[in-house]
Amino acid sequence: MILSNVGIKEALKTGKIEITPGPEDEQFDTSSLDFRLGCHFKRYKKKLAGVETVVDPAVFHYQDMSSEYIEVIKSNEDNGSIVIKPKEFVLAITLEKIHLPEKSQIAARIEGRSTLARIGLSVHLTAPTIQLGFLGQLVLEIKNQGDLHIRLTPGMVICQLIFERVGERPSRDIETPYQDQDAP
Repeated sequence: MILSNVGIKEALKTGKIEITPGPEDEQFDTSSLDFRLGCHFKRYKKKLAGVETVVDPAVFHYQDMSSEYIEVIKSNEDNGSIVIKPKEFVLAITLEKIHLPEKSQIAARIEGRSTLARIGLSVHLTAPTIQLGFLGQLVLEIKNQGDLHIRLTPGMVICQLIFERVGERPSRDIETPYQDQDAP
C-alpha cells in the first residue's frame, strides 16, 4: 500500500520514517514527498585518447572502480550549480538524509519529476528502491537525455519518494555497501 501525504506525515511524526533536514510543507504531494538536490556532484572521467575501458558487471567492484574512474565536479557558480550537457551522465546526492527503521516496515521508491522529465532529465537509471532499514543520503544517477543544457542547483526539487508498507518483516537485515552514504 502506498502512503498518502497524511500517512507520510504520521510516519514522520512517529519515527517510522526519519528525514534530516525535516521536510517543509511544500515538499508533500498527495502520495509522495519531494527531495532536493545536494551539493556534491561526480562524473566519469573523460576517456583517454586511444584507451578503451570495458567494465564487466559480473566481476567488477564499484567502490574500487569508482576511485579510479570517477572525478568530483567543481562548481564555478556562487550557488554551487553545475550545467550538464546533452547526453551527459553525472552522479549527485540528495540534500535530505533518510532512515527507514526496520521496525517501521516501510520502504520507498525514488522517482523523477515530470517537469524535469519533459526537458529530458532522468534522476535514476534502474535503482528506484530504498530498502527497509536504509540509512543515508540518496545517490542520484542523473542523465540528460535531451538536447538542451540543464542547470542543476543545490536545493532544487530533483525527485520524489513514494513510500510503501512492507507486508511482513524481512528474514534478514539490509546488506548494502551504500548504507550511511553521504557522497555520490
